Amino acid sequence: MTEQVSAFLEKSIVCPVCSKESRQQKLKNRLCSSAEQESDQHVIRWNWTDPQYEGIKPQFYVLLHCPSCSYTDMIADYENPSGDIKFGGIKKLFESLKGPDKEFLKKLTPLIAVHPMTFESAMNAHLANIYIQELPQEKEYKNLVKLGRLYLRAAWLWRERAPQSKAVQASGVLADIERLTTETEKPLTNTEERIERLQTMLVRRVKSLNLSPDEEKSHPYQKVLGGLERSVGEIHQALGRLREFMQQDASGTLVSSAKGDSEYVGHPSYFEFLMAMTKYWPKLPLNERDCLKEAVRYFTEAYFTELNFDEVERVMTTNALIVDLHLRLEDYDSALQAIASVYKAGMDGKMTLQKSLREKKKDGKLSEKDEMQVESQISRIDYVLQKTAERRHEVKDSKVKSMMPRIQPILDENKGKAIEDIETILTDAGIPEDIVEVLEENGTLGGGQPNGKAKADTNTESSGKRGGLFGIFAKAG
Repeated sequence: MTEQVSAFLEKSIVCPVCSKESRQQKLKNRLCSSAEQESDQHVIRWNWTDPQYEGIKPQFYVLLHCPSCSYTDMIADYENPSGDIKFGGIKKLFESLKGPDKEFLKKLTPLIAVHPMTFESAMNAHLANIYIQELPQEKEYKNLVKLGRLYLRAAWLWRERAPQSKAVQASGVLADIERLTTETEKPLTNTEERIERLQTMLVRRVKSLNLSPDEEKSHPYQKVLGGLERSVGEIHQALGRLREFMQQDASGTLVSSAKGDSEYVGHPSYFEFLMAMTKYWPKLPLNERDCLKEAVRYFTEAYFTELNFDEVERVMTTNALIVDLHLRLEDYDSALQAIASVYKAGMDGKMTLQKSLREKKKDGKLSEKDEMQVESQISRIDYVLQKTAERRHEVKDSKVKSMMPRIQPILDENKGKAIEDIETILTDAGIPEDIVEVLEENGTLGGGQPNGKAKADTNTESSGKRGGLFGIFAKAG
């Protein structure tokens, strides 16, 4: 009988913060590769070099954790922190943690166990890493792409543990509750972002006064900051609990009194443990949606503030991920805005190249080689613009499809009326004008289900700033 060879490598690694050495377990290189991915790059099937390893979950083993000081980070950054340009500032903040600010990590990190690595241990490691990366209060000191990747990875873990129940999607009452919950969350997300910017400005103001640490801590603005954080946290926690109950309701376990295997370190369930931990981190992500919202927020921040539109080949991958995350959150308007920003950036880039080409030709300073290179760039931009226009209409079609349960009863009640009258009735019922336009284009206002896609239109309006391109946000490893 052949002896099973371990898939893991154990080695002593020095913590980049406290410099203490500890034994760490890592999955060996080249044991597996992605065989199938979802649209947001989540691997759902792996190719293994040896079938004996097929039960292992590679996504559990992407972080390292120091048992001495609780510092947790991605493997590459833990082993080589110089690769993370924001590490120095985060290390300083981590080392200064004390009292309640450190209590979260003190309670969470002892529950990170690698023998075996369970969902709960993997999630605890991700939450510890996210908490540490969130320590800077001002976004210029945060690694935005890294935070996006971490939140996205945490979303994948939630998805694998509790995929969205088909019962929630199919059941009439539960579907209505889901829809109203999502509609409630959307404006709250924007409000939270505004409050976060307000908090950043208040912190800057207090820092600018050159006060002592004690004076900063007792400054009147700090009371406002604490109140805002508590208010946002309470709403976030209530919605998180509601979604957990909806999941249980869909699976028929909401009123079950059974505990058994669901208990977790003295709490009725792992979810209740996380709810208890919101005492220390009010906006702790409690489910896949929470993680996706933060992931797309950080990816978009990075896209707009850190990067330049200079790698056309990667634009589709980059934008596709941002759009996909918005669609998973059923935020079709934000998805369309993301697409529009890319279209505007592409048009601006194309016009800049064309202008440069004309000027150099006029001055006689354009070589044949340079002209071919510029024409090639323009061709690549044209390809991106074409695909972006196609994507825009795919998203608009998805938006229409998502609203048909509301639209169809209105159409059924108003059969035989003039199209102009039906349009007015729909808009009065709160159906957005752009959706009514699509319905008219594809003939749905004449009755029945949509009979085709809206005709392609490359005259996309843009909102937002010029975006940058930066490869695959959530690369493996």
